Amino acid sequence: MNVNNLSARYVDVKDEYTTPRIGSLNIKEQRELTLKEKIAQTEIVITATTEFPSACVNLNGELEKVEFDIRGIDPSMSNTLRRIMIAEVPQMAFDRVLIFNNTTLIQDEVLAHRLGLIPIKADFRQFKSRTEKDMTSIDCTKAAHVKGAKEDDSLLFHFKVIGKHQKNSTNHVQIVESSELKWSPVGNQKETMNVMPCFHDITIAKIKPKQFIDIELHAFRGIGRDHAKFSPVCTAFYRLLPTIEFTEPIRGDDAVEVKSMFSPGTVEIINDEAKVVNVRVDANSREVFRHKKYRDIVKLGRDREVALFSVETVGALSPCIIFKESCKVLMNKCDVFLEELTRTQNDVKDEMKKE
Repeated sequence: MNVNNLSARYVDVKDEYTTPRIGSLNIKEQRELTLKEKIAQTEIVITATTEFPSACVNLNGELEKVEFDIRGIDPSMSNTLRRIMIAEVPQMAFDRVLIFNNTTLIQDEVLAHRLGLIPIKADFRQFKSRTEKDMTSIDCTKAAHVKGAKEDDSLLFHFKVIGKHQKNSTNHVQIVESSELKWSPVGNQKETMNVMPCFHDITIAKIKPKQFIDIELHAFRGIGRDHAKFSPVCTAFYRLLPTIEFTEPIRGDDAVEVKSMFSPGTVEIINDEAKVVNVRVDANSREVFRHKKYRDIVKLGRDREVALFSVETVGALSPCIIFKESCKVLMNKCDVFLEELTRTQNDVKDEMKKE
């Protein structure tokens, strides 16, 4: 599907391909509309929100997922925001795992990887990025060479567990969960923030009596483009608003059959006639195209200027904040691009003067 500014707003979805509706191109009108005017007409509407379940003690009452519509922008812009939310909005995550002792069956590398993927309830906006040279080397083997955590760019956790005998139990395996991760505030961090793992019941390891784990963890600010553990979202996706049109009335048994071809709630039978009542819930399965008698009666399509977004957080930040931060990242990119254009333009002018 072509996504440039002169593409049709509405497209017809066939059984195997997509074609633009020529009547909706309206090229003259789109050329007269400037990008700034088009952005001014953009509308964002929240359609549904989901809170974390009560079992998530550390996140009780906070938003887990937000669904919203963005109306009036091109799919290329919607996709840009999606990619930024996944890969370029920062998050705090464990990036240095210093293992002083591990007598369990889990290899050090596997244990470090598990710990790195545990989401931390911390606001990245309170920290600055730390350069690689200021971090402890991944080849470090001596405690004296460890570079300590700093108040303004890192978080310090300790993970120390000793396997104990379970009374009145034949199974002496102890399950170690993320609640055992203890935050050690650096400087005045305790006064300005409340840091903890997002979920207290993530299984880290299973240990037996007298097995021992002693680990120090340093969390830094990073982005998902470098590693998935820094991505602030579980899922962030969008789909274009479906369009369904009946070119002629569909009644009786045909109406019942057509209704069964769409997702539940999309088509209802009103006064013995099939009517489209809610296109948002349709999965666009194209099931109707399997029946020849409906191919010319039912028209399926997409509205390219209405994106239905769904953003689900890992727990560190609200989905609304993640979306706002993605917009800020995009604005910064635009500023850099405009500065580069201005610099290039000035360079060309200087060269022309010399000639």
